[in-house]
Amino acid sequence: MLGQHSQEKLCLGNLDRCEEYMTSMDEEILLLPVINLREESFESHQLIWLDDDTSSICTGKLRSIIAQSRIFNNIDECMQHLKTTENRVKFLVSSEKFSEKIVPLVHNYQHLRSIFIRCHNEKENEQMPLKYEKVIGCYGTVKNLLTALIKNIQDFRRHCSSEEHIFEIPHKVDQTTDETISWWSQFIDFLARVVQYPINCKHRLVNALNTYYNGNVDRMRIIQEFDETYTPETAIRWYTRQTFFFSLLNTALRQQNIPWIFLFGFFLKDVYEQLKQKHTEYLKQQNRVLKVYRGQIISQKEVLQLKRNRKCLVPTNAFLSTTVSREIAKIFIQPTQPEDEFQSILFEIELSFEPTSQLFGDISSLSTFQDEEEFLFMAGSEFEVKDKGVRFEESEQLWIIKLIESNYIDKDRETVFLHPSGVNLKREIRKSLTFLNYTTEDNINLIFTNLLLLYPSESWLLAIRYEYLAKCTPFSMKSQSTLVYCNKALEHWRNYLHHSCQSWCELEIGEVYRIIAIHYLNNNNKILADENYTLAITYYNKAIENVLQNDDYMEQMLFIKFDKTFRKCASLYIDEKIDMTDDVHEKMNYRRIALTYRQRELQMRKTFSCLESDELTIICYNAIGQFHEQLLNYNDAIKNYQEALELFMIHPKPYYLWIINIAESLIRILMEEIGDYDAALQYALLVHEYKSLYWTSAIDEFNDGQIDIAKTHIKLSTIYEKLLKYELAYHNLLIASKLYTSSNRTYSYSEVKPVYTKIEIFEQMLGKKDK
Repeated sequence: MLGQHSQEKLCLGNLDRCEEYMTSMDEEILLLPVINLREESFESHQLIWLDDDTSSICTGKLRSIIAQSRIFNNIDECMQHLKTTENRVKFLVSSEKFSEKIVPLVHNYQHLRSIFIRCHNEKENEQMPLKYEKVIGCYGTVKNLLTALIKNIQDFRRHCSSEEHIFEIPHKVDQTTDETISWWSQFIDFLARVVQYPINCKHRLVNALNTYYNGNVDRMRIIQEFDETYTPETAIRWYTRQTFFFSLLNTALRQQNIPWIFLFGFFLKDVYEQLKQKHTEYLKQQNRVLKVYRGQIISQKEVLQLKRNRKCLVPTNAFLSTTVSREIAKIFIQPTQPEDEFQSILFEIELSFEPTSQLFGDISSLSTFQDEEEFLFMAGSEFEVKDKGVRFEESEQLWIIKLIESNYIDKDRETVFLHPSGVNLKREIRKSLTFLNYTTEDNINLIFTNLLLLYPSESWLLAIRYEYLAKCTPFSMKSQSTLVYCNKALEHWRNYLHHSCQSWCELEIGEVYRIIAIHYLNNNNKILADENYTLAITYYNKAIENVLQNDDYMEQMLFIKFDKTFRKCASLYIDEKIDMTDDVHEKMNYRRIALTYRQRELQMRKTFSCLESDELTIICYNAIGQFHEQLLNYNDAIKNYQEALELFMIHPKPYYLWIINIAESLIRILMEEIGDYDAALQYALLVHEYKSLYWTSAIDEFNDGQIDIAKTHIKLSTIYEKLLKYELAYHNLLIASKLYTSSNRTYSYSEVKPVYTKIEIFEQMLGKKDK
């Protein structure tokens, strides 16, 4: 075994050159601080006090105004801090001595909101506010200065509160939404649903808050109350109380502050469990609420973006509070005009009755504000803007934006902690953090540092960390650091090869070699790419054989359901290795190998009743059909396509596009390869039916679907012509031409010209020209 590992390592290439730039990361990760409570801030603003005499400044008083307050007596240190912390809004208080030098240097900083001058003589400094717009005033007494400072900060907080967007152009400082499917949404779901928190987790949060708010008497009192009275059953009540707790948690969520979110992890889990209970109660109700509302202020630019993007995805990073009452929601917005920079929005959210929908619930009975009829959505919920769902309501002088819950829901939301925790924690990480490689190296390091604190005995977490780091390395994985991270991951996984969890270690080793292969392929080194693909498939096969030889029924089911190893093997051949060769026979051989893996997967899936009609089982039938078609095995292709089609058609969810695509595959084979036009006609009628259904539920102002439906009539016309049913062929072309004419989608004349040409031919053939 040792010799084999030595031979394998040769395929990594020469790592010495890049290793010398990197430290021993195993030790380093365990030494990383989870959070620096004095420097780290998840508040969006900070007070900077610059004074040559700091002895008389009451730190506690300043921290009661803003928790994050910094005092400097050195102008260079203060300037350095202002330059390196541009992600937070600053309020600057400067002594008269320093103000003459620092104000001209910093008054143009975008993140500096206001400047206050502490002076001995207010009249002598009257010109300063006139000269520099951000200077609020010069104050001879600390009392007057603090009064003005507090008012300015309160105005800022009110402004920020009114602009906590449900949808905005993302930026790191304070983002409520994210682009497409968010890794952050997955991460929050993982923390709330999967992670198990130790008994002392509340005390860790309390200690962190005490350190963070040290000197702020009011908040320290609330922290003490939380420590003494909090239970999991009071999580939502604490969230809805008018304390710093609500804004603190949501700000940490919006800013994607990983260390603090881990500290709040147990609280997220408790809220999740209460919402899950309320969601279950909602689904059982006979007279269910159908729609909830939220008043919001967003920019004019964002309104236009929502209006232009068909089915725009709107993920939320923070908890989303809504109300059943339209009038209550409107309290939070004022009348606006379409040309205003900021627009008042009334979001209308249609609630889903699906058990696997976004997690939400009526929290009125748990809230401190029971009269607000509040529905709370879990942090990380995702929505879509309805087609034609954005309009300006003249009578109310506000925008109405209609949202529906996103269809992108993990139907396997239930945890898989049924077997040894290590194996299934790994599965949950793989299942729940699919998009983690789209974030930064710093975020990955922070996540796994904190996971290791929660699971100190699961040192294999280091290996997965290195895998994610390898995947997120710069452009197309061409960076040499990819190899370093992969080498580190292999070292860790090999330590587990002789343990009881051997099969999933082999699977992970296969994953690492595949990453290395892709790296070499991206660097045009096909020889090393092929060697590492061979190693990857070797370890995939070992994992498969170990599971099949194991009599553990549950482990086999979880292996098929979550690990997806057969599909990975097929994908390796059909999506990657096939592009490395120009040999037609070799390409066909790769397709045969891929087909074998999907057939073995289907065979195993059919042995488990819970997976027999699973969507992935149906997709497996379709994949097998595609491989048979590529291998020219048309009868086998038809058989598997038909099986997939029948299962999708009886599935409770409306899989319109899958049904359409599979039926079109059948039409293609039946017309072009078999010549059975009668059978092709039945599937063409099916395509027409389901495209009509799809566009009935998906009409928007940019594409009404009429041209897409017109093309189904053109296909029907072609088949009817082959069947010598010319009247029907002609009739379908007439319908197609009318649909083109009335469509709201632009098209070129060359696109529709063949239709008109064919109509003329049929008119002459059928003697309809004179008519």
